[in-house]
Amino acid sequence: MEVGILSSIMAIVGVLLGFMLGEGARWIRYRYSIRVAKAALAAEIRADFAQLPKKLDIFQQSVSAMKKGQVLRMQSVHFAVSGYNRAISGFYPHFTTKERTCLHVIYENFRIVDEFMDEFEDRIVAATKDEAIRDPWTIYINKCNDLMASLEVQKHLAQSYLEGKPEDVFGTEAEANQ
Repeated sequence: MEVGILSSIMAIVGVLLGFMLGEGARWIRYRYSIRVAKAALAAEIRADFAQLPKKLDIFQQSVSAMKKGQVLRMQSVHFAVSGYNRAISGFYPHFTTKERTCLHVIYENFRIVDEFMDEFEDRIVAATKDEAIRDPWTIYINKCNDLMASLEVQKHLAQSYLEGKPEDVFGTEAEANQ
């Protein structure tokens, strides 16, 4: 009878031990995948950060050309976003509010810049041909200057994220303390 109780206890202990080992391994893999996703995101931000001088140069060249009444093609390699999309969609709760909002602002502005650069030539050519806008050159020069200023802000935000001190871009931390 004691052997039966002992073997029942051993079976329960074995099941519990197997469960704990299985769940522990799953938890370790999950935590590791979070770390890998965040590391990939940081690498992607560094790669995008490296693109900023080239993007700014394209904008500056385009502004110079527009001042002469010329159009410079602005299409360029898009900012990388796959690491951001994967990290945010898969591990959203593992980012702080400041990290999420900082990343959102960075990547949304990158999207806006890429779209503008892709559509610029067609839009300004149409605006100058149709004469729908009285002075399209000034409007587009100002838009380019605004986007260059935005890229400078994104540079600062990206640096703050990479340093582990993301900017509180929407003031959410200040609101929470009130």
